[in-house]
Amino acid sequence: MSLNEELKSLFKFFNCSVNNVNGIIALLLEERSASYSKLANEIYERVKERDCGVTIANVKSSVLYVGQRVSYGVPNADADVLEDETDSALWCWEVVIYAFYCFY
Repeated sequence: MSLNEELKSLFKFFNCSVNNVNGIIALLLEERSASYSKLANEIYERVKERDCGVTIANVKSSVLYVGQRVSYGVPNADADVLEDETDSALWCWEVVIYAFYCFY
């Protein structure tokens, strides 16, 4: 993919996502490493400023709906996938369902 195509794709992603709460949440969680609880609270603090009537429960639900937390580091079979903060696990939130929100 060329640089211009990549930029065009990123602008479409941004323009589509700012028009709905799930899209905003997808933008705010992508590539974050925070635990589920911390991430949901941080996103809620940012989204509530937009005065779109969102609650912490909405944010928590949307985080789990649009994203998943993936470990790119040392696996730990006993880890709580949503709350583990072990540095060696290299946790990262990834958007997994965004294609359903933006049709171009």
